[in-house]
Amino acid sequence: MVRARAGRREPIRHIYRSRRLLLPTSAVTSTDLGGAASGRRGPGRAPDHHLCCDYCLGSPHAPARPGADTVEESPVFSSPPTPPKLPEGHALASATAPARPRIILLDVDGTLVTYTNMLPDSAVRAVRRARAAGHRVYVTTGRSRAEVPERIWSIGLDGMIGGNGAYVEDDGEVLLHRHLSRDDCARIVAWLRARGLTFYLESNSGLYAPESFPDAARDAIRAYAAGKGHDDAASLEVADALPDLVLTEQLVREDVNKISFVLSGPQDIEAARQAFPGLLVGTWGGRGHAALFGDLALPAANKVDAIDVLLRHLGASPGDAVAFGDGAVDVGMLRHCGVGVAMGNAAPGVKAAADLVTDDVEDDGLARAFTRLGLIEEP
Repeated sequence: MVRARAGRREPIRHIYRSRRLLLPTSAVTSTDLGGAASGRRGPGRAPDHHLCCDYCLGSPHAPARPGADTVEESPVFSSPPTPPKLPEGHALASATAPARPRIILLDVDGTLVTYTNMLPDSAVRAVRRARAAGHRVYVTTGRSRAEVPERIWSIGLDGMIGGNGAYVEDDGEVLLHRHLSRDDCARIVAWLRARGLTFYLESNSGLYAPESFPDAARDAIRAYAAGKGHDDAASLEVADALPDLVLTEQLVREDVNKISFVLSGPQDIEAARQAFPGLLVGTWGGRGHAALFGDLALPAANKVDAIDVLLRHLGASPGDAVAFGDGAVDVGMLRHCGVGVAMGNAAPGVKAAADLVTDDVEDDGLARAFTRLGLIEEP
């Protein structure tokens, strides 16, 4: 079951967002909508289409917004005005009209794949059907390119945003790659070693860690797997979780997107922020978002800025994008895009930021949301 964001138990009124006001359709004047007042339809408006449904779903019958600038056509997309966020308590309308082409942005862990790294068949079918319908699909993830296996690429992706925004690729073309400098990498590695923290480097060419990493990180990897619901977490080894990890002592590189390290406690995060004030210090963990790992990356690397790089390249706007996520790092993109969808397994704060809450990733939540939003037709 797909659920719209919870709101007050009042009759749903179709509304139009005009400047700073939320106006019921019965109160909209002819100046606001070119004649759509008191039930009268504006010029060119087809019957049986509510205003909010047109804007939510990109119907070809949607009128221009008041004061909207003319947008030039691009080779890939025309960019109509950004649709308004759905008001609280309002459910997305069923997509009965053909949707315009959308850019679909999918977080990976907990959204496209389950917490045990299983890729649901329903998600594979949904992505392929969406692309067949003319939409473009990208993974938008904290993973570096080397961490996106062929089984994910093979479902049919147009590209990716990786490293939480450090890397952008469209149809094989690299649009952005922000990575740590060799000097930054050397300083971070030296600091982590002096503090006794084990770590690994994430780059597009691979994952690299010191030879002591498998033993030093075993407990954290098992705790992470247990939090994700892995049945064999207690016996999991680092090689099972990171099969392509390269063990080496040559750990000063110039192609590193970010460096993840095992936390000994929350004090490590504060110490990292003090040691590297010019870098972005984050945390990540398992279900419940408990911090098991910290990471360091360039401060400009974030999903929202990377999405804008991709959209400009495509000649599209945030209103053309539909974002799906489950973690705190996804909140920005859910708010930034025309429609933001939280998975049923998402944290409460992520659900609060979304326009729509779908089912858990394990319960075909992605495919159900694709259908609910009109990205694909009912099977």
